[in-house]
Amino acid sequence: MNEKDLMNEKDTINENQSIFERIKYYLIKPNKFFQNYKENPKVAIHLIILLIISSITAVITKNKAMSAVDENFGGLSGQELESVKNITNIVTSPAAIILMTIVFSIITYLLFALFRYIFVKLVHGEGRFKQMFAIVLVTSYPVTIVALIKSFLPLDAEVSMLDSFLSKVNIFSIWQLVLLIIGMSVVFNISKKKSIIINIVIFLVSLSFILGGTYLNSMATTMIQ
Repeated sequence: MNEKDLMNEKDTINENQSIFERIKYYLIKPNKFFQNYKENPKVAIHLIILLIISSITAVITKNKAMSAVDENFGGLSGQELESVKNITNIVTSPAAIILMTIVFSIITYLLFALFRYIFVKLVHGEGRFKQMFAIVLVTSYPVTIVALIKSFLPLDAEVSMLDSFLSKVNIFSIWQLVLLIIGMSVVFNISKKKSIIINIVIFLVSLSFILGGTYLNSMATTMIQ
């Protein structure tokens, strides 16, 4: 075994290492953490964990949002109020919320992975789509866990452009971005510069969609009022 092989073996996480050791590498040595994703990209376990966290977050947020909406039903008659609540309860039942969250999350993860995979292949990166999907999943933990924590905080009645901007540009989303840059560079053997360009472009495009959606929603609300 030559020196290069010894270095690669040293930089790869052993399958027998504990979850705490893996978390340590994830937090302080992401280069070493992602080395393992070249040969053994884990998808199922991370997807299941993320979907569970996202579903819990959605149910908690829905319950708080419905409490706020109930206050706006005061002007309806008894029969109208009952009809509206029956329809609302079906659409916003825990089962419906969880199902929608699972479907939306899977589609989002797949699209995010697909766009990055296309760009990586355009710059002659090495690797499979499964590896990119695994990278997108494992780098989503910071923002997903923070969303769960924030779901226990008071819900803002209105979402401004600044709120939307800060929801996308904060320390946790930047941390996710850094992990994506490192992970794609390590797993697909592309330069850090190329990985930075790919991820910054996708980040800015997704940010523009979020801010645009918030702006249109605020305009629609203003017109209705």
